[in-house]
Amino acid sequence: MAYGCSAHILNLLAKDLVKTDITKHVTNILTYFRNHHHPKAWYHVEGGSALILPLEVRYNTYCDSLESYIKNWSILTKVCEDHRYEIDRDIANKILNIGLKRNVEDMIGNLKTVAEAIDIIVRKSNCSLAECVFAWKKLELKLNEASNNKNILPLYKARYEQVITDEHYAAFILIFINSISNFINISF
Repeated sequence: MAYGCSAHILNLLAKDLVKTDITKHVTNILTYFRNHHHPKAWYHVEGGSALILPLEVRYNTYCDSLESYIKNWSILTKVCEDHRYEIDRDIANKILNIGLKRNVEDMIGNLKTVAEAIDIIVRKSNCSLAECVFAWKKLELKLNEASNNKNILPLYKARYEQVITDEHYAAFILIFINSISNFINISF
């Protein structure tokens, strides 16, 4: 019997959550500082750490990329202010756009929870069906707590229904019953 790959479906959920209109601006900024000698040098002199570019097929990397942008945002801003005549005006405007920064921070909040769920599943080379259900349910709780965007839960539910089967639920219930019986020392 074959089951859908939870890690793959979670990666597709991350793809659903990535807003390309926001990430393209961040990718342009990071690419500019990576590919232009003087801005890159000024950035490193100020103490900037490595800027991570996302991989288009691994949507989990978008979270890392956006986090590197936010972590280094103050340094990028300082470089833009100190060298405002040498830095490309479009790039500087994107960096100084507080609305873009806030949107990136919101997107990180949602992507981070999906990245954590992927880590739970990928951490083990042979993740059980019950562990998959646990990871998905934990993700649902975190999305309910953290998300102020009601459009995210329907995306989650659609991906959840793609991957979780009756066999997943049965395995989850059996693991739960087994752990309860061990706790209270009852055998079934």
